[in-house]
Amino acid sequence: MIEISIVIPVYCAESKLRRCLDSITVQTFQNFEVILIDDGSPDDSGNICEEYSKSDYRFFVIHQENKGASVARNRGIQAANGIYLAFVDSDDYLAPDYLEKMRQAMLQYSTDFCMCNYINVLENGEQFPSSHGFSIETVLDQENIRLIIFDHIFRCYSTDGLFSPWAKLFKREIVLKNHLKMDPHMSFGEDMLFVVSYFEHCCSAVFIGDALYYYEKQSSGLFSRYRPALLNDALRCFQVLKQKTAPCSVSDEQFLPLTLKYYYYVNRYLEMGIKIEKKKKAFVRSVLENPNVIEIYNRIARFSDIIQRERGWNPYEFRIALLIHHKKRWIAIHYLLYQLDRKNIFRRFREFFRNKKN
Repeated sequence: MIEISIVIPVYCAESKLRRCLDSITVQTFQNFEVILIDDGSPDDSGNICEEYSKSDYRFFVIHQENKGASVARNRGIQAANGIYLAFVDSDDYLAPDYLEKMRQAMLQYSTDFCMCNYINVLENGEQFPSSHGFSIETVLDQENIRLIIFDHIFRCYSTDGLFSPWAKLFKREIVLKNHLKMDPHMSFGEDMLFVVSYFEHCCSAVFIGDALYYYEKQSSGLFSRYRPALLNDALRCFQVLKQKTAPCSVSDEQFLPLTLKYYYYVNRYLEMGIKIEKKKKAFVRSVLENPNVIEIYNRIARFSDIIQRERGWNPYEFRIALLIHHKKRWIAIHYLLYQLDRKNIFRRFREFFRNKKN
């Protein structure tokens, strides 16, 4: 019986894919299968996958049209046969004893989940460790998973990598029984919702201290480029996480750190969109009229004194939230256009008179 199924979505990964796959072939624990999902790669990634599948019977390749990492991972889950599921990104790689130590920890403590620490690998080759935020070999039962892990997530404590599917072992039975999968319609936060949903259904978890996963850290984050669907994905994550706080008895004030995080996402989306969208005023209005955006801004406005006192923000940093909270949407729209649109007529007047004065 296969013990561990490793699911790897592959897209335009030819430069680092061999490193990833070689790190798997040399694992000290060898009872595994590797499911490679070639997500319509236009480069040589698909041929590299075929090469490994022909040289090692444990490697399987599924070719599909480009549908995104979520669809690829879901297809890998469906094709998996192992007791445990591991997700690896095609530009990452593993320590030789990754599978052995992760499996050993789950067996030793009889848990449904395992996570290790990991190493960030920068583009220049520099490496530095990251911690999942738990002490070595922390074991949580079902009650403590809800009390501690959810508390960490909702309050944005130090939980590096906890939202992502890599550096973890899952039980495939739990995933299948509860119909857990990545949302194929989302390109942001779908992996986080998958992990959070898994925590809701597992009875125990162990966190080990070894740094066994090498994560290729990108210099630019997801919110470094504008995509129209990005805001709705982020807002959906916010709403799902808010709903899941109910059993944890998290107050609005305790929920504030996560609210601030999504407040940043909304504002960053506005900054990027104004540079791209042609109908700038209509774009800003559509964002500020979104009920979920209004809710986030209202939450920020209600705690503006705490934010100002504890985080050192000045009033301008949450001025839009205050304007929306006081139902001054027209002013908020034009204030944002003035602040963010370089071609805004009021900015042009200001620059004209400044230049004339000088």
